[in-house]
Amino acid sequence: MEQRRPCYAARSAGTCDLANAVAKVLHALEKGELTEELRSDLDRARRDHRLRHAEAQVILPDGVAHKLRGPQWAMRHAVRVDLSITAPEQDQRQREADRCPV
Repeated sequence: MEQRRPCYAARSAGTCDLANAVAKVLHALEKGELTEELRSDLDRARRDHRLRHAEAQVILPDGVAHKLRGPQWAMRHAVRVDLSITAPEQDQRQREADRCPV
């Protein structure tokens, strides 16, 4: 639980930072005023967001962690099983439940 609160906060802040960087770049593109500084800010925000997302995948419980598809989901599953965060059969049941329409 101790690790979850800062993870949630960092993930949320990272999402806001990325959204703001994207908005600034879009506005600059519309005006024809895209600068290297804005590109650099966007790249930094994307890298930070990716790192925070990776941390969340290891720390947050299955019910909270964002559902991923394809290779990303397989990698997440392998990492979480290896770290004994998720039991192999528990993760399999969750994936099957995700496929079933509600």
